Amino acid sequence: MYYSECHKCYVCDCLMHKAQFYLNVMFSYLMTKKKLTFTNGHSRLVSFCHVVFLLSVTYVTNEAACVERNAIIVAKVGKDVVTNIDVDNRCKMIALFSGKENDTRFIQNIRLQVIQKLIDEAVLEQMAIQFKIDVNSDNVYSCLEDYAKTFGLKIADFVKLIEKYGIYNSLVATIRARLITSYIVMSASPKELTRVSEKQINKEIAKIKENDKKTQYSVLEIVFNSKDKVEAQNAAEKAHSELTRQSESEPAIRVFQTMAQQLSQSTTSQDSGYVGWVVDGQLDEVSNKTIKSLDVGTFSKPVKIRDGEYKIFFLNDIKQPGCAPYSETRIVLCVVSVPFDPSTKNAEQVQIQSKIDALTKSTSEKELREIAKDFGLTARSITTTLAAIPKELATAQVGKRAGAFFSGKSIEVIWLIDKKSSPIQLKIDKVSVQQMLEHNKKAMYAERLCKDFKNRTLIQLQPA
Repeated sequence: MYYSECHKCYVCDCLMHKAQFYLNVMFSYLMTKKKLTFTNGHSRLVSFCHVVFLLSVTYVTNEAACVERNAIIVAKVGKDVVTNIDVDNRCKMIALFSGKENDTRFIQNIRLQVIQKLIDEAVLEQMAIQFKIDVNSDNVYSCLEDYAKTFGLKIADFVKLIEKYGIYNSLVATIRARLITSYIVMSASPKELTRVSEKQINKEIAKIKENDKKTQYSVLEIVFNSKDKVEAQNAAEKAHSELTRQSESEPAIRVFQTMAQQLSQSTTSQDSGYVGWVVDGQLDEVSNKTIKSLDVGTFSKPVKIRDGEYKIFFLNDIKQPGCAPYSETRIVLCVVSVPFDPSTKNAEQVQIQSKIDALTKSTSEKELREIAKDFGLTARSITTTLAAIPKELATAQVGKRAGAFFSGKSIEVIWLIDKKSSPIQLKIDKVSVQQMLEHNKKAMYAERLCKDFKNRTLIQLQPA
């Protein structure tokens, strides 16, 4: 990986001390193994020492080290470098965690964005040195434990697994980048710049009350940044192609979150791309228009925000003024499915169209059911949420025909029977508002700090 040439260690300042510490603990363990039955606490200690040792021997990547490893330099970031081995291991890690370890097309599509992500992580490591940020090994270990739990494994088994696949260093680098970013957000900004006044709190409360009268959107994003405008666009288009392909066999939200966490060049990547609830008109015109055009549970094509910056948005939920979010709003539909095959002969298509015309002219749910029965069709009652249906249905009125929709092998005529949404009472906690404003200021300061540091860092992409 691309750790600093200053050889600063993760756990203490001396590599030999750490190695000796690990060996002493392991020696004690081996000496007592036959005499003692270890508790969970002892097992955790041994696993922790294993992690400490692996952290201690993580190599430093500079040009001299690359020669020794027969590695090819992909990018130079200040005095550090990103190599083809780093890129291969990170692609392997993302593919493995996404269940795509044998998907060469997926790995090729994410490669460009992985390089940018590794460059950002190298910049963060250099920031950690300058700002004297010490990433505690306990925190790294805790994050590894969280990953292990996600896969339903014990920490020792998980470490063995990622070592087996050769992605241990890459995962640790990802964790360190997240921890460094969190530290910068929480601690690097001067208090005088993040202090919030009573006037600002009251202004924000008034704004929240006003926003409650507007439509709000729960949004996720994947951000692509590059000084090279074409490179940012290409990375965004490749990621979108991969999102589309994977979403055919997996839930779109899960695919999007995974790619946002691994590829997005934004602080929101730490939260799997989650931006939060956005009020209609809050974002720039391009972003706002794009989000409003989406159905819940779908993502956009890459949109250009400015030169060298592209975004892909995912609409997670919608909340109308004074109502619960779509995901919490239950609706009851009456659905009549008319079998339809586009390859059928014209005469059959005319018959099908006549059935659809008769069904769509119904003036009540009862009449719709009767017409369906006359045609030998079944009218089904379905209970679902607003978030799970097309936008046209979500805006339909109760007791009205919602429309006819083609669903692959049939045309479905739908009647909206009932919509159940509990009115939401707006509750505002002044302390929470203050904390939110302070956090937002810290995040904005940290983002500027990272961008300025990156702009001052000499970054050179090597020709392929």
